[in-house]
Amino acid sequence: MIAVKGNTEYTIEEAEKKAYIENGFDIYKDGKKIADGQGKKVSFAEYQKVKEELEKLKAKEANTEEVDKLKTEIAELNTTIETKDEEIAKLNTEIEAKDKEITKLKK
Repeated sequence: MIAVKGNTEYTIEEAEKKAYIENGFDIYKDGKKIADGQGKKVSFAEYQKVKEELEKLKAKEANTEEVDKLKTEIAELNTTIETKDEEIAKLNTEIEAKDKEITKLKK
């Protein structure tokens, strides 16, 4: 483990960890911060919690943007469907008129 405070670094053992933390040293293990030195304004645990919440919010924002894009696409598709429905209604009217003409011609 490594104890770090400012520009000072010490390689320490597990038994020394508590004393270094009490003296304001941050503790790192395998390159990752595992403990925050006392006297910090925000504890490492609180920092990690806030960082995780921020990442979740960013992911949610990205999802919201995707949902908005999909809603726009759905609205466009619904407009296309309405247009096609109108075209079908016109064609059905034409078919009915042609059917009436055919019926008259058969008589």
